[in-house]
Amino acid sequence: MAAQKKVYGQEEKAQPKPKKFEKRALARFAGGGTSYSINIANKSGGSQTVALYQIDPSEVFLPLVWQQAGMQDQGTGVFHWNLQWGLSYGYSVGSTLKGGVQFKGSGPVINVDPSVESQNGASITYVSDGGSNGNFSISGPNQKDLPTGVLGLDTNGSFTNKIAQEQNFAVCVTVQGVPVAAIAGKPNMNYTFNTHPTYWV
Repeated sequence: MAAQKKVYGQEEKAQPKPKKFEKRALARFAGGGTSYSINIANKSGGSQTVALYQIDPSEVFLPLVWQQAGMQDQGTGVFHWNLQWGLSYGYSVGSTLKGGVQFKGSGPVINVDPSVESQNGASITYVSDGGSNGNFSISGPNQKDLPTGVLGLDTNGSFTNKIAQEQNFAVCVTVQGVPVAAIAGKPNMNYTFNTHPTYWV
């Protein structure tokens, strides 16, 4: 696997849809701060690098390389995580976000809780400098009228599709501050993310 693990604020590469993955579904987990780990034994006869992904059940968000472990033959790679969910934004590199395009997270992370209605969402707006420039801003957590286990992220009409496209604007979901899934951002949208993803390696 050529994809690399990146820390938040660096580049993440959006992955193809799950049907193109040559990976194995592991399990489905609910949100709420619970800790998990996966041990992977390498018995391939050579060194391997394994990446961990979260797949949005709706397949709306593009999965990002989230964690990565390198291991020698007969070695074991270990993934650890705590389901601390967050919402944020960033920018794709070179074009509108799609499979194979790198994503660079840059916005602050709003910690959210899919099990608490008053803390299950965030909102993004755009603040213009009065000219051709401006900055995106995110606020929250706030309340969204959504089922338990679903996060909501909305944008308003403070920017145009042209601004979003020129800046390659994208919104993302994070776990422990690291982007796990992203989608190209547009004005006047209500994005939802189901926190019962399928995990793939």
